[in-house]
Amino acid sequence: MEKANTLLDRALQSDSLNRNYLILKSKVLYLKSDCSNSFRYLNKVILMDKKFTDSTAIFFSDLSDCLKDKATAIEVLKDHLDKTKSALVKVRLAQKYFLNNQHEEAIRLYQEYVRDHPKDIEATIDLARIFFTIKNEDRAITALQNSLKIQPDNVMLLSYLFSLYAHLKRYEEAIIIVNNIIKNEYKLEHIINRSILFELVDKTHEAYEDFKRIVKLDPCNSEYYIKILQYEFDHKLYDQVIQSSNKFIACDSKNEAIVLDGLYTSLFFCNDYKKGLFYLDKRMEQNPNTFNPNYIKILTLLKSKNYASLIDYAKKAYNATDATAENKLKVNFLLLGYYLLVEDYSGFAKNWKSGDNKGIDEFWNLKVVENANLTQVEVTIDFDKTAGIINATLSIPLKIVQLLKDNYGVNLIDIK
Repeated sequence: MEKANTLLDRALQSDSLNRNYLILKSKVLYLKSDCSNSFRYLNKVILMDKKFTDSTAIFFSDLSDCLKDKATAIEVLKDHLDKTKSALVKVRLAQKYFLNNQHEEAIRLYQEYVRDHPKDIEATIDLARIFFTIKNEDRAITALQNSLKIQPDNVMLLSYLFSLYAHLKRYEEAIIIVNNIIKNEYKLEHIINRSILFELVDKTHEAYEDFKRIVKLDPCNSEYYIKILQYEFDHKLYDQVIQSSNKFIACDSKNEAIVLDGLYTSLFFCNDYKKGLFYLDKRMEQNPNTFNPNYIKILTLLKSKNYASLIDYAKKAYNATDATAENKLKVNFLLLGYYLLVEDYSGFAKNWKSGDNKGIDEFWNLKVVENANLTQVEVTIDFDKTAGIINATLSIPLKIVQLLKDNYGVNLIDIK
């Protein structure tokens, strides 16, 4: 800026009446906020021209604003418009009225201008913005719709109309508009906007399809990979959870810690027990204080008949930060099974009578077996992929049921 100013000074020393130099000098001073001196150079140009041109009238108005003389800023454009009917000056005067909160005057001029120049998109948007400012949203929408009749695929117009509908929470109408935008301009930002709208109107599947489009356009976008995984897990799409998790981990190995819970659970549901254990063990290395990993760890220990650390994991699951009353009953049910498996019948009876099992009959999946071939308690763990639930079943020989009743005062027959 200083270099330009110095060069102009030198040029004006050799040619002090050069119009172009004077205009440039005035503009440089304006950009430096030296509006008084800028005025001095502009006035020389006006005296040379012996009249205002569109550009000098507009610049004179801007300098008046710079000097806090809003009345003159408007009056000079108004007078010039009356004389010349200049479309350019009409728009600038409308802008000045708007900035001066003279909204009705601004609207009148913009409407006249848009009527004569219907393809001027920016003027239409300015008009809509004024209507929006005075909280007349319907007129803003009408202004945009009228312009779209002439240019139906104009993305700028569509984008502003979309923003209006979204602001007014007219989400279904906003979706129609953003669909049109995407048809004309397939960009990441538009897909993201549509996915947000789909979520707002509970069109979760449509949002999910957009999440997948987003990660195609923006590979490794963490926010939308997590949304994809959440949708797939919630909808029991466990094969897809595994695929999406692997893709997300391929983006950055640190992402593994984010997806572990969904990944090992999905692997168990898909009967890949070996990999499920692998990722579950990775999760347990983090010493989680949440219910799901500790609960599933108990199930795997029961399944493998490895009981050494089962009580510790049961305590962690029971006391997990997110454990619900229902979760705690599920843990107690597995503990009861554990006591039967290790033949700790006094521990079973103590736990049963502790008062912590009220309502456990809702989760009590117990089979009393009269078959003489079954001599010990058996536990069956079933990851039901279709239902998305984990079933734990205890099969108890009748003789043990009788033993519990006779020796420990526990009657399981009523629960059967």
